[in-house]
Amino acid sequence: MSATIDLLHDLITEVRTESFTAEIAIGSAAICGSVIAGSVVAQRWRPHAGTSEQFGWRLARMVAAAMAFAVLSVQVSLSGWLTAADAPMLHWPADHRSSGWTRTARIVTEVSGLPVTALLGLSAGLILWRRHSPGAAAMLLGCVAAAAVAGPLGALVVGRAAPPVIPESSYSFPSEHVTTTTALVGAVLVAFGAGGSRGRLRTAITAVGASAVGLVGAAQLYLGEHWLTDVVGGVLLGSLIVLTGSTIRQRSIQPALPGDSPITVLPVASPPSA
Repeated sequence: MSATIDLLHDLITEVRTESFTAEIAIGSAAICGSVIAGSVVAQRWRPHAGTSEQFGWRLARMVAAAMAFAVLSVQVSLSGWLTAADAPMLHWPADHRSSGWTRTARIVTEVSGLPVTALLGLSAGLILWRRHSPGAAAMLLGCVAAAAVAGPLGALVVGRAAPPVIPESSYSFPSEHVTTTTALVGAVLVAFGAGGSRGRLRTAITAVGASAVGLVGAAQLYLGEHWLTDVVGGVLLGSLIVLTGSTIRQRSIQPALPGDSPITVLPVASPPSA
């Protein structure tokens, strides 16, 4: 038993020691990306699969997103290889700022703050409620609320110092603006059925949502309020929250499909009468 404990301790120590090397970072990113892409392709390839199989692919994406966020968090906390681009990405906008673009970036930052995000989430939830979709409304509001809590909590756990333009007492990983925006946009796309759209319409809707998230992240970088990995962490955390919320909702409402194994209910014989 002690040998097993020592082995686990050595393994954890090795992972922590090697977690900021390029090999571990690239390998983990490749695995997570492959699982997410593979599960999406498989689900598209078998649209009429049973609920158990569909749930399995959704669960695989959740685990991959969680793993990616965990690896990035460790990298950030240990100033690992993935943080190498943070300093250049912070300094380049500082050397190319203009008053007009700075004003625009500040407007984007204000609009993507928690008060506006919460108001937009409540408005979308009200629309869904009036459309007799209380489950979708609850999922959307739950994702926004979870993002509002998870962002600051993650910042406290990782404890990464913010860039110099931010007060020293502030933590920056993950970006709370990007986390809540990603959660809101993703939950809106799921709740209003963008995934059920076809062809160019689905692509266009997804592109608009991704552009909104990218705009918020770019504004944070341009103003020097976050490191690059803070923005990436916000996207990963927000996506994980949406994946979790949509999977729970889908599992609770989706009927059995032909691919599922039927459950046979055996009759119970009544005791013989005296």
